[in-house]
Amino acid sequence: MKKLKKLSRDDLKTVIGGKACSQWVGITAFCGATYSLCTDNYKNWAELQEAVEYFNDAKC
Repeated sequence: MKKLKKLSRDDLKTVIGGKACSQWVGITAFCGATYSLCTDNYKNWAELQEAVEYFNDAKC
């Protein structure tokens, strides 16, 4: 059986065939809609909050 190594956050960025997310955040919009965002896609919490507001408006 092949031994698998643990991947670091930097290793995950080089996965062939797509990008794996290292951390998901669950969001519940004011209207009750739920969705998840990958924190890897944002440089800081301000960008993430801006995305949350955008998706909340789109979903509600």
